[in-house]
Amino acid sequence: MPLNTLEEVNRTIELLSASELSNRQNVQVIIDFIRNGTNATELVPHFIVEKGIKIYGGINEYIESFLRTFNPERLDDEGKKGARAILQKMLTYTDISTANAERVNQQIRQIGGKKSIRKRKMQSKKTRFKKFAY
Repeated sequence: MPLNTLEEVNRTIELLSASELSNRQNVQVIIDFIRNGTNATELVPHFIVEKGIKIYGGINEYIESFLRTFNPERLDDEGKKGARAILQKMLTYTDISTANAERVNQQIRQIGGKKSIRKRKMQSKKTRFKKFAY
């Protein structure tokens, strides 16, 4: 049964305890259900952040824990895309502290964004044109 809406994801989080949400196998099953739905790109980051908030007791506590273990250098391009979505989702919470918001923004800048991908494409094009320059 896929999870297609924020309400379905939130209801799943409500039904599970913090210890059940800490179990990697449970989390993977829920993420698989979300990915089988129609709105996975929005719902997976939502689930991960909401799960963290429930486990750690608040957005600021979750951010502290997340950033303590977060290492963007270990991520491939797909992992960076997912991490960026999670970090951007964190910024949508109104009770995030100013200090944590800045730390999250710093990590987003470190990961890079669409501009860095575009920049790489432009550099690639410049290299191709240099080959044909006389």
